[in-house]
Amino acid sequence: MPEAVSVLVLRGNGTALAMAEAEALGFQTKVRHGRLAIGHRPESLDSAAGIDTVLDEGGVMPWTTNEAVVAAVDIGTRPLEGKVCVRVDRLGGRMGDSSTQTIARSLGARLHEAGWDIDLERPDHVLCIALDATSMHVGWGWERPRSAGLSVTARRAGERPFFRPVNPGPP
Repeated sequence: MPEAVSVLVLRGNGTALAMAEAEALGFQTKVRHGRLAIGHRPESLDSAAGIDTVLDEGGVMPWTTNEAVVAAVDIGTRPLEGKVCVRVDRLGGRMGDSSTQTIARSLGARLHEAGWDIDLERPDHVLCIALDATSMHVGWGWERPRSAGLSVTARRAGERPFFRPVNPGPP
């Protein structure tokens, strides 16, 4: 199967370790900006713990304005069946006058105008935008679903069904 060009959203502050893990699994980095890396991904990235999200058919650009981000995202490159939604995440704080709501609403309106069904609760496809304040870059693409049990949400401690907060202090 041919490798696809993807954007990786790396997890946390240990991005060097996350990038080393992705490259050990076969990711071929073309460009990296802070927590965003663009390159060719193999199928084996499903098991990478240092990756928050894998975004297909996307890109990375320097931050300028909300409008520039909305204009740069090409929503028409992928023929989708099913329902879609837009998710905008901040990585490492706020970037200038960035507005996650403005970006999400504008892209959602473009998707709706293009004839796609919007479902914010149970979408079949998610268009993700990552605002990386550490590098002042924006990454975007269609979120690549992960295998059951390996999904990003399954690995976030607060969202695991078996997770209970523990007080590290004395009883």
